Amino acid sequence: MIYEPRPSDAEISEKYAFIGGMGDATPSKSEDLERTALRARRVYKMLSKHMPHGATRVMDFGGGDGRLLKEFVERDFVCALVDYADRPIAGVTKIATTEKDIPVDQTFDAIVCSHVVEHLGSPLQCLMELRRSLADDGAMYVEVPYEVFDQLPAESEPVTHVNFFTPESLTNLLQEAGYEVVRCNIDLYPHPQGHWSLCVGAIARHGRGQKIRRKNGIAGLDRALKPSTGRRLAVRLARRFYPSVAKIRYGA
Repeated sequence: MIYEPRPSDAEISEKYAFIGGMGDATPSKSEDLERTALRARRVYKMLSKHMPHGATRVMDFGGGDGRLLKEFVERDFVCALVDYADRPIAGVTKIATTEKDIPVDQTFDAIVCSHVVEHLGSPLQCLMELRRSLADDGAMYVEVPYEVFDQLPAESEPVTHVNFFTPESLTNLLQEAGYEVVRCNIDLYPHPQGHWSLCVGAIARHGRGQKIRRKNGIAGLDRALKPSTGRRLAVRLARRFYPSVAKIRYGA
């Protein structure tokens, strides 16, 4: 699902260049830094299972100041950032502003693309471009908010999120961009403001020429917008009990 009419790539780039110049990537007073640290631990644990043995290089695409790489920094990874913002955290080096600026001679064992794809004017082209920066045996983690569950996308902040995903549509997008999707499912992530929010998370690798099996995106969107009673109950229970599970998984 997308906004239509939608802003052009140039308009979106201009917006984020302006925001980056204002230093918007630095933590705001309302942001819970411990929650951000929790999110960083979560991203590391999910990606580390799929990284190649001996991995040393990771890139955060669209990660603001690169704070989600904190766990990688502490493990002495070479940590790179691609973003409009110019003030990365210690241990992270900004190497480019957009995917088109990433040096062609640099590849990474892991790429983090967390809460970025929903903002992109041309997500397919962007993900195709990122593929050249992923090492042959590398893994990428893509996470987007799940904003179409039992509702139309919120209109409180238009032209910020212009794409809205289900597991089916995110899988189809990644496959179309040339990736093999290892997994793609609905999850909960620790929002910096203190609550747990629904998201769709995917682990992807380089496609090896296998036949693409497209998911039924329309059916997936239908299930999201008009969930069954059982699905509503499952989500309600997950929101209630998942924080306890997270304490065990991620040290929440």
